Amino acid sequence: MSKRYLGIDIGAESVKLVELEQKGDRLHWTRRWTGEHHKEPDAVLMQKLASWGWEKLDGAAVTGRLSRQTTLQRVPVKQAQVLGFQHLCGDEPATLVSIGSHGFSVLELRDGGHHVFRENSRCSQGTGNFLRQLVERFDLTIEQATDLCADVADPAPLSGRCPVILKTDMTHLANKG
Repeated sequence: MSKRYLGIDIGAESVKLVELEQKGDRLHWTRRWTGEHHKEPDAVLMQKLASWGWEKLDGAAVTGRLSRQTTLQRVPVKQAQVLGFQHLCGDEPATLVSIGSHGFSVLELRDGGHHVFRENSRCSQGTGNFLRQLVERFDLTIEQATDLCADVADPAPLSGRCPVILKTDMTHLANKG
């Protein structure tokens, strides 16, 4: 008999879901979904939960900026990112960058289980939304853009957190090809 679990991330602009199924002692990733909530995360979440068979789940947990809007068990962002990466990729060292509409974070997974987590302490509101718009300008999804950047050895330097300055830099780079 298998069990189904749901991970939920409620951000400032979007809701993300991932479903895991347990067979024996292993968890398998069975589906995922990301959608914008247009300032109504509860309505979007409830609709998606109904279509995913919420009543038949064996457990669920939530993370993200707006996670307090639920009564589900909350998981800190760092812990959710570490466990998610390790589930998909194992214990290898890595750097995870998360860019959202109100901020960004960098999580370094180092050898020996040592993790360094940094979040911006200043306003970066709009950065995630801007990057989504830029990616769409090139007729790409976020996943496709991520894949294109994965093996870049010498990335272009960017000004920083401010989306207004970042947009200027990125537009200039995009126009240069």
